[in-house]
Amino acid sequence: MWPAKLLQEYFTALGMKAKLEAGEPKAADLWPAENWWERSGWEEAVVRLAGLYPEDCTPVVDWLIEAQPEVTGQCLARSGAVVSAAIVKRARGAWTPRVTGIAAYSNPAARAAIGRAETCTLSSVMFLFPG
Repeated sequence: MWPAKLLQEYFTALGMKAKLEAGEPKAADLWPAENWWERSGWEEAVVRLAGLYPEDCTPVVDWLIEAQPEVTGQCLARSGAVVSAAIVKRARGAWTPRVTGIAAYSNPAARAAIGRAETCTLSSVMFLFPG
């Protein structure tokens, strides 16, 4: 990735951190429910945002967990933040009905995005508990 792009995402993440701590915006404002699985352009900045909570990225996970499972999984796997087994379990518990409840969650693109989130959390768990 180009250094200028990384810098842009870093400063965007800093601004987002201040807004997140003030209670705005809602993650659903960035990823509307009717098409949350589509890229909005905020994905990498949000992964950087999670990295701004190096000891515990739970505030970012709590903000994202329902609105954007795939980016939540990316935050858990790639942000560099400490991830507890409890937060991985909570995230996966929130998403399982959306993968298995085909009648209620019938959009294949959305279900595929949740599957990718699950894959990210599996890599987090393997990092936390190797072997």
